[in-house]
Amino acid sequence: MSFRLLGGSARAFPPRTFTLTLAATALILASTASAQDQAGADIQSTVTYPAEFFAQYEPYSVNDMLNRIPGISLAMG
Repeated sequence: MSFRLLGGSARAFPPRTFTLTLAATALILASTASAQDQAGADIQSTVTYPAEFFAQYEPYSVNDMLNRIPGISLAMG
């Protein structure tokens, strides 16, 4: 199979190469779009704690505050 270019020369372009290139491009674009969707979901799931939440424990340092946040020990390892 060959295609004619405007310059008049014929070039053979294997269909398999074209198909693989097209598939790879589609995968890259799909993964980028998916990553952007997930980043938006993370922003909406942020939990904030007001100063009053920590005041009752009289924290001395930031570490004392972190110890009071539910689930933070799992995230920090």
